[in-house]
Amino acid sequence: MTGTFLVWVALGASIVGMLTYARAAFGKGRSIPLARWSVLTSALGVAAASVLLMTYILQHRFDVDYVWSYSSRDLPTYLLITTFWAGQEGSFLLWALFGAVFGLMLQSYARTRKLEYEAMAVYGFLQSFLILLLVFKTPFSAVWDVHPEQLAAGQMPCRGCYLPLSALPRASCSADTGHTASLAGADGGDGIRWRIPH
Repeated sequence: MTGTFLVWVALGASIVGMLTYARAAFGKGRSIPLARWSVLTSALGVAAASVLLMTYILQHRFDVDYVWSYSSRDLPTYLLITTFWAGQEGSFLLWALFGAVFGLMLQSYARTRKLEYEAMAVYGFLQSFLILLLVFKTPFSAVWDVHPEQLAAGQMPCRGCYLPLSALPRASCSADTGHTASLAGADGGDGIRWRIPH
């Protein structure tokens, strides 16, 4: 799914930024533009994944397991929005979003204090770990991937034959009006009256 791809992009960019900043902190490399772009790319990936999950929630995309598990059509909009962080997966994504915003502010602050390499290397490690949790506990799993047993029960090979065959005896009994119950009596009363054939 698109959300899973965005999480992987964010993770890859975060790891590249962490390693590049760590190398710069130890004096082994100075490709700081790559590190800065990696932090920005990671933040954009997390932000896009967050927007996508909120869109799935508001559109009632029940094919997504997270939406199916924590959302409902009966919820008012303000409660529907809170389902974003109702489960563990959504909370991880929310923390990663806050971490991404914090990381961009930290990057700007640390650059003015001449601590960018060290601070962003530590930040990159923490943010990479948080996004790695999203890889293993993703809110973008499809329902049929998480609950295959329910799908298998609903798609048995003979499932298409079952309903017509089970309805056949009932349909044949109700087709003969002489054997059915009349909800109104012959005199127009409200009682149930059974017609018994002679």
